[in-house]
Amino acid sequence: MSKREIKEAVKVEALRKALQNTTRKNQRQATDNRSNKNRASLWTEDEHRRFVEAIRRYGRDWQMVGDLLGCKALRVRDHFASFRN
Repeated sequence: MSKREIKEAVKVEALRKALQNTTRKNQRQATDNRSNKNRASLWTEDEHRRFVEAIRRYGRDWQMVGDLLGCKALRVRDHFASFRN
């Protein structure tokens, strides 16, 4: 790995750890605030904002976006499909 790749990996890991601490709290809030059964509604505004930022940064690399957000790539891909519609 190059120095640049190592720095990027360290940044991603630091972001992932920081965001992971708030993910459970946000998921509880999303569950409490859910107004319908739409899967997209399971994402809080903060999670969706981070999702958009990750998509801009990594494109359709679902695994990388999922790692950054602390969730599975399948959940990210499904949210992307809902978000586009």
